[in-house]
Amino acid sequence: ATSARAKYMQYLESEKSKEKTETKQLKRKALEEEIDFLKQKKMFLQTDIHQTNEKANDLAKEAEKSKA
Repeated sequence: ATSARAKYMQYLESEKSKEKTETKQLKRKALEEEIDFLKQKKMFLQTDIHQTNEKANDLAKEAEKSKA
């Protein structure tokens, strides 16, 4: 009976360990997806900033030409 109980306790521990591992993997995957999303968002924002700066420069040049 002791051996069966020990095996059962070992089984429960292994199941608990598996569950913890799966939970960690899910959290890690969610974080990786969030990081990818934020990297993509950063790239889009950098593109927008670049385009806005170019447009501002073009408008400034136009303003200088119209003054002259």
